[in-house]
Amino acid sequence: MKTLSTLIGITILAIAVVAFAGCSDDDHDMMSNSGTSVVSVAAVYPVDGSTNVSTSAAVALKFTGPVDTMSVMQNLHLAGGQPMHEWRDSVSHHGGFGMMNMNMEQQMMNWMDSIHTPGEFHWNGTLDSCEFVPDSTLMSTTEYLCLLYEGGMHDGHGGMMGGANHNDNGYHMYGFTTAP
Repeated sequence: MKTLSTLIGITILAIAVVAFAGCSDDDHDMMSNSGTSVVSVAAVYPVDGSTNVSTSAAVALKFTGPVDTMSVMQNLHLAGGQPMHEWRDSVSHHGGFGMMNMNMEQQMMNWMDSIHTPGEFHWNGTLDSCEFVPDSTLMSTTEYLCLLYEGGMHDGHGGMMGGANHNDNGYHMYGFTTAP
């Protein structure tokens, strides 16, 4: 029964990704999987600021073209609850990533890695869309932060600049809240 429920949820998310493609005005750049052109995030699901998101929801990303899947998988993080709030408050306290030296920035990235929700990725055949499916259900009535490091897509976590905002260069960050 859980497998059927998961399959239905994934199907709904896939439809939502197609529906939301082009709805975002974000234009965050990253390298394609061939390394020759630049692509950007076209849409995300759940959409930034969503509420009452199912605790069994997956995170879906649609790109403007094919991407280097390993770079995305290494640089996408989903975290929720108090540890996520502490991390975000610490980033804000230090004036954002643009105000940090390389050691402090690396420490912040290691912290985010340590609170990341584990899961697996599912890619479409053209490598321009993916879903991140958490290993277990998300916590109910909880704020989640999804962070995709784009500036460092090919060199680890380097290249992140600016403050902890949705539209800063080097990363794409958005949040949602799960249903009770």
